[in-house]
This record gives sequence, structure tokens and C-alpha cells, in this order.
Amino acid sequence: MAKNISNTYCSIHSLREGSGICIKCHNPFCSECLTRFDGINYCKECLEKITSKESKKRFSSSFLKTFFLILFSFCIFLLTFYLAGKIALENISEKQIEETTDKKD
Repeated sequence: MAKNISNTYCSIHSLREGSGICIKCHNPFCSECLTRFDGINYCKECLEKITSKESKKRFSSSFLKTFFLILFSFCIFLLTFYLAGKIALENISEKQIEETTDKKD
């Protein structure tokens, strides 16, 4: 149920009439004390809590993306050298086989 804010005053500025209610703490605030974030009214304290949680989420997800990108790149690096070594050994083995068969003849 929505509060009627017509007779309420700002929780910070007691002489100012309230123009909205913070969605988190449900306290009335004047237009100077309220901030709209994603279309929703927040007071300064609640907005700081919301934005700090958002930044933590962004940091952890970007860290994981970076970690897996580095891990994937390292796996591709190892696979490339493994295949290059395998091809080189096959070529060396064929040459040695040809040389040993030529020496016997």
C-alpha cells in the first residue's frame, strides 16, 4: 500500500515537504534528497548501497571473464606447440627411416 506523502516532510530537511519515498527504506524525502536510479526513487544512503553492490557484481563478472579468457588462450598456446612438436617428430622419424634404409642398401 502506498503512503500518502502530502502531509509528510523530508527525513533530512524537516522543514521541506516530502516529494517522494525511497523504495528501500520507505522514508519520505524532498526532491533534493531523492535520486531516480533505473526509474526508481532512492535516498542517498540506499543508492550508495545499491551502486556498491552493482560495482561488486561487475568486478567479479569481469574478473571471471578475464580469467577464463587467459585460461583458454593458454590452452590454445599449449595445443599449438603440442601439434607443432608432433608434426616435427613425424618428419624427423620419416627422415631417419629413409636414412637408415639407404645405409642398408
